Amino acid sequence: MEQKLIDAITEIVDEGIICVDAGGIVTRFSRKAKEMTGVVLQGGRSHPAGCIRPGDLVLIADNMLGDDDGGMTPEDLALLNIQDPELRCGDVVLAAGRFRTPECRPLYRRCTQYTTPQKLTLEGSCGSVDVSLTVDRQEKLLTIRVHGEDYYLRYLRSMAHLVVLDGADGAVKFYQEKGCTIRQEDLKDLLDGRPFQPKNDGTTEFDVVGRDFFELFQPCELTRRMDRVLSGGGGPTLEEELYINKRLMLCSILPVLEDGRVEGAVLKLTDLSELHKLLDQRNDLITKVEQASLNADNHVMRVPANAFPDFVGSSPPIQRVKYLAYKAARAKCNIILTGESGTGKSQLAREIHRLSRPDGPFVEVNCSSIPRDLFESELFGYVGGAFTGALAGGKPGYFEQANGGTIFLDEIGEIPMSAQVKLLYAIQNKRFYRVGATKPTDVDVRILSATNQNLWQAVGEGRFREDLYYRIHVFALYIPPLRERISDLYLLSRSLTETICAQYDIPPKKLSGSAVEKLLHHTWPGNIRELGNVIERAVAVSESSIITPEDIEITPIGAETEVPERMFGGTLREQLEYAEECAIRQALEAAGGDKRQAMKQLDIKKSSFYERLRHYGIN
Repeated sequence: MEQKLIDAITEIVDEGIICVDAGGIVTRFSRKAKEMTGVVLQGGRSHPAGCIRPGDLVLIADNMLGDDDGGMTPEDLALLNIQDPELRCGDVVLAAGRFRTPECRPLYRRCTQYTTPQKLTLEGSCGSVDVSLTVDRQEKLLTIRVHGEDYYLRYLRSMAHLVVLDGADGAVKFYQEKGCTIRQEDLKDLLDGRPFQPKNDGTTEFDVVGRDFFELFQPCELTRRMDRVLSGGGGPTLEEELYINKRLMLCSILPVLEDGRVEGAVLKLTDLSELHKLLDQRNDLITKVEQASLNADNHVMRVPANAFPDFVGSSPPIQRVKYLAYKAARAKCNIILTGESGTGKSQLAREIHRLSRPDGPFVEVNCSSIPRDLFESELFGYVGGAFTGALAGGKPGYFEQANGGTIFLDEIGEIPMSAQVKLLYAIQNKRFYRVGATKPTDVDVRILSATNQNLWQAVGEGRFREDLYYRIHVFALYIPPLRERISDLYLLSRSLTETICAQYDIPPKKLSGSAVEKLLHHTWPGNIRELGNVIERAVAVSESSIITPEDIEITPIGAETEVPERMFGGTLREQLEYAEECAIRQALEAAGGDKRQAMKQLDIKKSSFYERLRHYGIN
């Protein structure tokens, strides 16, 4: 009974399990381990045992010549009538040619690692056979297409894919499915005459139980560690990246002890070449956990599951924000969103509008970007001839454009005192006067506002009207910074990655676990906006479908003020502009992001200040 239980456990886990006794003899070899090491194959196709013979059509897709292909050299390709004096080890090679048949002209294409595009393809006819060979660096996928069928082989760092057609009848007599495995079918070995093993539908396998572990696997660091464990001279290995038959695996070796003696060992394997599958499994699991948490909190707070599809997060602070936002959206009161810059106030405002007035327009107004002397005309519009330069037919303002919907006044603390009186009147009476008009304009507008300032402090300093404060401060919603909701970082980074890939019109990419770990160790002073910038750069830099820590660059706080080489080069105008940009950035940093304080420190007019912000791309 105990033996059956152990067998059942080893078969249901996702990792490969290999057990050996004290003498190194294999006593258990799980199905997953057999798939990883090539004992059984999952392709569903078959071919008998054999070897490559003269006249056979050999198709090769090698993403790094000489690495994980048995030590191929440029000279070995002469067997296919390919002689290229510029070919070097490490190059990407696509080749199709008749084996040891000098009179047949081959198909051939090569690139260096530095000049290879994201997808390198070779297509054409070799004899009467149409073939297509591809190295996809984005997906880390090698593909050989022949007779209308695709033969795929994924790789982590390097791999050589091989398909062989019988020279007599054109049937596929060999295809590579796992690369170098227990089968010991390296590309070079097969070209040198080594016979290959048969493949079938996955039901037949090598007899590995009872075999010597050290005969099955080529000598490497893994076999050396296993030898030390079995001899009692080595401790366990836990989750380390080691090669086994030239395939990178995540390996653990645990000794089996009885009365202090080593009676054997257990080897646990995770195939890192299937990283895309592991990431999908991890992502699915995290999504299910997050969704379960989200549904539970939504149920307790009575928030529909689809209420905030684009306001990402399921941490307790964000669940509280969503609950209050849902309540506020169903009411008709004015709402003000507060929190640091970059926390997602604009996105939440759109979500509230969608819930409360989905059929009406949503007009977003950045109050800090409107010059002081144009504020009234921009917000409330004007009639023809109201001032010099006015359009003859007049112009509607933002309030009229938002009629029947929502107006979102972002950075409302930047509204000049002269316009605050008119805004107060519009909020109270749902009507206003265009600049130069004698008759009022009635509107049905819901007002949302946002600020990263302390408005009550601004009231005390005489910069913001107290009566306007109370009018807009009916329902206040504080959005916490990212550092206070760090558990949302995975969902946010995944959502941003998907959005940016769609914007770039490129295949989807995923963050590796170590990439997410790197993101978790940053404090994110710029909040979600900063995270979006980091993800956007990583998407652009990454050459594969998996974003690694090396693709992520996070600028340390204050690093942007360091003096680069361009400070001392270029024209006088360029150097002056750089000095001006540095002064503005330093003033904003010293003022904690408060633009009014920065303007006061720099002694610059508001219109000029915001013009320079736009010029230098400073948010």
